[in-house]
Amino acid sequence: MIYIRKALKSDIDSIMNIEKDSFIPQIQESKSVFEKRIEFLNETFLIFTDSDNNEIIGYLSGEFLETIPSAKEDIKLNHLPSCRKSELLYISSFAISPSKRGQGIGNKLFSESINYFLNNFKINEIVLLVNESWVKARTIYEKQEFEEINIFKNFFKTEKNSYTNGILMKKSFI
Repeated sequence: MIYIRKALKSDIDSIMNIEKDSFIPQIQESKSVFEKRIEFLNETFLIFTDSDNNEIIGYLSGEFLETIPSAKEDIKLNHLPSCRKSELLYISSFAISPSKRGQGIGNKLFSESINYFLNNFKINEIVLLVNESWVKARTIYEKQEFEEINIFKNFFKTEKNSYTNGILMKKSFI
């Protein structure tokens, strides 16, 4: 069984371990950014724990936006949230520990997280940005009926100092 709860400052080392295991250094978010996101709006920063040993196995960081980003300059890696409430939620980061992948956990936890947000906030739309090369992540989002609405050219830096596109996806609830 896996539980979902709000993030605590004491979770930061586990969050950073999953971040480092999930993303290449060029696109990892910093510890200070995650700490500030937890402090600013911890009710939209979710932690997933394994009930057998209370191990943190993943996280989802969300924040409210005033408008849907229309250009890559509107949303950058390592940005800080600026809006405390709106009807537009942006999922800024989602990661599952590599040891738990391939078991359908990511899809289940993403779906449960969306339900949590819908049950606890007045949300009309949810948006997220995904690397075009992350096929498994895109499959999770597409299963939840997120649709591509924009492509941000050369958004994600690669290990070889080239770039891949970011795909902005959206799901409406109105």
